[in-house]
Amino acid sequence: MTSTANTARSAALQQVSADAPHVAEYEGWWQVPDGLLTKAQLADLEFPRRPTETPAGRVWSEDFRGRPDRLLVDLYRPEACLPTGASAAQLQAAAARSTTRSYQCAVCGCRPERTLDSSNPLCQVCSHIQRLQRQQNKARQAQRFAADRLAEAMTWPGAVVLHTTEKGQLTSSGRPRPPLSARISAVAAADGRKLLDVTVSLVTSPRARLRDPDATPAAEITDKVIAVLGGKPLICWAHNDIATLSRAVPYDWPATEHHTQRPRLVTIETWSTAWRAQLTAKGGPIPARHPGTADRLWLHLTRIVASADLGDVERTAGYPEGIEPSG
Repeated sequence: MTSTANTARSAALQQVSADAPHVAEYEGWWQVPDGLLTKAQLADLEFPRRPTETPAGRVWSEDFRGRPDRLLVDLYRPEACLPTGASAAQLQAAAARSTTRSYQCAVCGCRPERTLDSSNPLCQVCSHIQRLQRQQNKARQAQRFAADRLAEAMTWPGAVVLHTTEKGQLTSSGRPRPPLSARISAVAAADGRKLLDVTVSLVTSPRARLRDPDATPAAEITDKVIAVLGGKPLICWAHNDIATLSRAVPYDWPATEHHTQRPRLVTIETWSTAWRAQLTAKGGPIPARHPGTADRLWLHLTRIVASADLGDVERTAGYPEGIEPSG
């Protein structure tokens, strides 16, 4: 937290009486439980109420006046607050004069106590559903875009689907040691044919005590790996695959995903997440998981490519929101 924010917090806390009862404090509106309202929201109820002397909680909020400091806003439980002095006749007259307040959801018909925006009168649930539908529409656009993008990558001449893993040991205290070996596996993007499956030792010192007995010294396997992968377009899950490959077999492997680079490289983790198009209940993307091996990654890619021909989502010009260009 910045010094300005700390100063604002200190000043706000000093305004709270020293003998006031302890109340819950929330770092942002996302932490505030349902049912707690501000003073302004209490006044906006269909049947408004007066705030109690002691709030039920406080939340740190951005300064609505545009200042950089944060405000500590009091929160109240409506059921603990007394009604205001407005009579039924006064409330009825105020409702008749108002042109901006609505207390009925335009979609589901529920009648919340809190006022709704008359330009788009939706309850919390319907508003959330509307946001989710917008996110779903964006996700489906990104899904088709990802399928088209990976379908193109799979047709690159000589393209290889690459998967690498590192093998290490733990210390007696449970901390990971530097990796001892790297397994490099690859299949042809065109037909899934196995091209390479080797375990390369990452231990270079002849005096090293710890080694992977199943690993081949890098000097004995480097030429084979370069012969299979060198100069080929590489399709892998993430940049970690290229980093592991570079540690095991030093070579001028592609390190970026610029479209003018040769040989080509594409990492598919982001594209895979976009293709799955699965959202959380809050509308955020659920990250895709690595299938586990090179041949399973190839199978995953072939299913993505097959979906590119479905035509159930229109193509979009440019990159959909949340998708960055690569490869």
